[in-house]
Amino acid sequence: MVTRLLPGHLLEYSRNGIQTTRIWFIKNDPINSEESFKFKFKDTFYTVINDYLKYLEENKVGFEVSAGLDSSTILSIARDLNPHEIFYSISSIITPEIDSHTKLGNVDKISDLNNSLNLLPIQHDTSEFWAFKNIEKSLNCEEPNPLLVNFDMYQTIHQKVNTYGITHLFSGEGADEILSSSRNYLFDFFSNMRFSKGLEILNRESVFLKQPMWKLLAAYVVPTFLPKMLKYEYLNKMNTQTWYNLSNNISFIESPPWIIKDNCKIHPSVIEKHRCAVLEPSIKEKGKQFDHEFMSLVSNLNWLDTNVAKPNSVYRLYPFKDKRLIELAFNVEFELKMDLGLNKRGLRETFNNIIPRNILEKPDQSQFEFITRNGINKEWLKVENLIKNSVAADYGWIDKEKLMEAALNYKFGKKENVNALVRTLGLEIWLQNL
Repeated sequence: MVTRLLPGHLLEYSRNGIQTTRIWFIKNDPINSEESFKFKFKDTFYTVINDYLKYLEENKVGFEVSAGLDSSTILSIARDLNPHEIFYSISSIITPEIDSHTKLGNVDKISDLNNSLNLLPIQHDTSEFWAFKNIEKSLNCEEPNPLLVNFDMYQTIHQKVNTYGITHLFSGEGADEILSSSRNYLFDFFSNMRFSKGLEILNRESVFLKQPMWKLLAAYVVPTFLPKMLKYEYLNKMNTQTWYNLSNNISFIESPPWIIKDNCKIHPSVIEKHRCAVLEPSIKEKGKQFDHEFMSLVSNLNWLDTNVAKPNSVYRLYPFKDKRLIELAFNVEFELKMDLGLNKRGLRETFNNIIPRNILEKPDQSQFEFITRNGINKEWLKVENLIKNSVAADYGWIDKEKLMEAALNYKFGKKENVNALVRTLGLEIWLQNL
């Protein structure tokens, strides 16, 4: 049986065997006002970035720049702390001509950012990359991961970074997990008898998602009132195509339709064991507990570090994953955190004097959907062969026909659970290369 070391734990090996001990707990220091949050957030973030830069003062430093809010904030703080330091920006350029339907062009924004913050640009054209391109390059990866489908792109970027002598690369990953508001907080309003506020937020989210209020109640409020074992049964019963249009997974244990559930059932006690291992005693609100568990248990960053960055002598840095920022974020009172998390208002308003105006007004959007759909169309024969020769199907884990149907639906523009699809195909690439 293969298991992994949970976040915040120490593994020790001795004659007595292997022992794991939890070594990190979040300190309880409640933040109840917007002014207090902004003051502490700014002070803490500047301290975090300054500590990184002092440690790296003898190294060439690069910053992943997407013209998005998260990466731009890190870069803006670093430039404010070091006005004359040489910084490199590493960008994925995508032009409107490549994807005229969604108007994802970010060339002008990245150019403006490089000029306003005096950066040395290193750019690669996204039109040269797409999902499933050159997947044979991923033969030596130690473990499966959904990022395998874009291995060629990540590998090329880090090789280019290495040729410039850059040893450390800052990334904006992790901001969503600690700063965005969560619909899971709906439970806390109802459980604390704050029905008026809960219904107000429920109505707002219903309009935003274009979904009926009963569906949001069923997905985010009802499960949390149920006993633990009954809750998992309830979530599994809701696992039908009807629920996918909520725009995100109801639960991190949700299974897509092509998984053969009779052969792959995860007993609730296993899930509960992992939950209890990372349960944070200082977090009382159910919504924040869920967000913290999700952030702790689900991450692709270690895989990217191990299989792509370090083999190219590049070390990736994630300031938003710094313990000090995580502690601060999870000490914010849940209603305040929800309000500040809407469109990351807390981040925008705290650093509105240093982040370039065009980024604040309209940050760039993720390119994941474009690269994935483009890849499935360009490399359809590879995807089709992956599914036809499925090792997971041979083991009885998945239904090939249902997986093929989902891939075809996605190829032709229908809405599918793209995260689950990419995870399944990433596993398949790894299994077929063993």
